[in-house]
Amino acid sequence: SAAGDEYILVSGEVQLPGVQPAVVWRLDLDFAGSVENIQRTNLGTLGGTASWGHGINSLGHVAGQSKPSTGSALAFIHRNGVMSSLGTLTNGGSQAAALNDTDVVVGRCDILSKSGVLTGSKAFVWQNGTMLDLRSQLGRTDRANWPTGCGRGEWLELLREHGCGAI
Repeated sequence: SAAGDEYILVSGEVQLPGVQPAVVWRLDLDFAGSVENIQRTNLGTLGGTASWGHGINSLGHVAGQSKPSTGSALAFIHRNGVMSSLGTLTNGGSQAAALNDTDVVVGRCDILSKSGVLTGSKAFVWQNGTMLDLRSQLGRTDRANWPTGCGRGEWLELLREHGCGAI
């Protein structure tokens, strides 16, 4: 075993009544794999009362979603102590599902009807402050709500298959 850091992501840790931010626990390991130090980082929120982490990379950067004080939950990236909204491509909220070690984030944006009912979703890829429609980036032209049912591993494999870099 090698010395290094081990990150554990906890979503929605209850701290105060009604406040549930995502939390990262960092374990510093020695060469034998024993824990030398433990650090807890509260990721906070985008101004609301809850956040959920859905992916963490080897640098301890986190992608997920946070409920702001008003409106739909929005995808975020948390790095270097700062949570930043990734925005949305649609009229609904967004959710980040996974990220790689270069902070390329994948996720989905919700599509709402005029009455606010969820009617579908649109996959996205976010990099360096820009969110793009993943389907168009991969040359998909079908109308399927793809890949909204994917888990983290399926997202990562899908991106590898389509040459989206080291995710």
